[in-house]
Formats: sequence, structure tokens, C-alpha cells
Amino acid sequence: MSLHRNRRLRGAANAFKLPSELGFRQSRKGAAGLTMLFWIFLLSLLRGFFQRDNLFNQRTRTGLGEILVIQEYQKTFLFLSKQ
Repeated sequence: MSLHRNRRLRGAANAFKLPSELGFRQSRKGAAGLTMLFWIFLLSLLRGFFQRDNLFNQRTRTGLGEILVIQEYQKTFLFLSKQ
């Protein structure tokens, strides 16, 4: 009975130990992989944000260009109609 109790207590004590103290060498690789995935996710979010911003700027720029072209056509049309 006491052997079983000691084993259970040892299991409970192991729950509060770091993985390195328990002798897991593999867990560090897993943590590195998760960290890598996290950084990739974060960078892709940032990239998407900047791409969206860039597309928005391009759209407004072309919109302004179209407005300017239309204004030029109107000016030319008015100038020709006055003559």
C-alpha cells in the first residue's frame, strides 16, 4: 500500500517539474516548432495588413488619376465648344 502511495506522490511531484528536469529532450524541439509557427503566423498577418494597405493606396491613386483625366477631357471639351 505504501509503495503505491509513494508512486502516486512521485507522479504528483513530477507534475510540478520542468520537462528538462524529467529528462525529456524532445520537448524543446516541440516548443521551438510551436514558436516558429507562431512567428510565421504573426509575420503573415503583418504582410497581409501591409498588402491590403498597399492595394488600397493603389486603388485611390488610380481613382484620382481617372478623375484628373476626366477633368482634362471636360476642360478640352469646353475649350473646343467655345471656339
